[in-house]
Amino acid sequence: MRNVTPSHTLAGVLLTVSAALLFVINGTVSKVVLLNGLSSLELVSVRSTGTTLLLLSVTVLRNPAALRVGRHQLRFLVRHGITSIAIVQWLYFVAIQRIPVGIALLFEYTAPQMMAMWCDSS
Repeated sequence: MRNVTPSHTLAGVLLTVSAALLFVINGTVSKVVLLNGLSSLELVSVRSTGTTLLLLSVTVLRNPAALRVGRHQLRFLVRHGITSIAIVQWLYFVAIQRIPVGIALLFEYTAPQMMAMWCDSS
């Protein structure tokens, strides 16, 4: 087990608090953007493209070897990116366009448990 130094603990706490604050701001900003004319599909495209460019840049600078993937891995990454990331993001923005952000988040985070319970009862 690794030793955790106080500086690592502080960095972890600061990153966690920053992530929570950005998460809180995200829903409200997204709702405002959607209500001012940007479609949910356009917002997902902008957000996903920006995130991809940022993460690719960081990876290229820190560990370019991590970007090497085989054909099997590439197919998995494309399928995972389209189904697990793009569609979930798009449906979240569609939801917050139509219902309050809090309710959309409740559905987003309880949906996996609801599906598991539904499958178990079948």
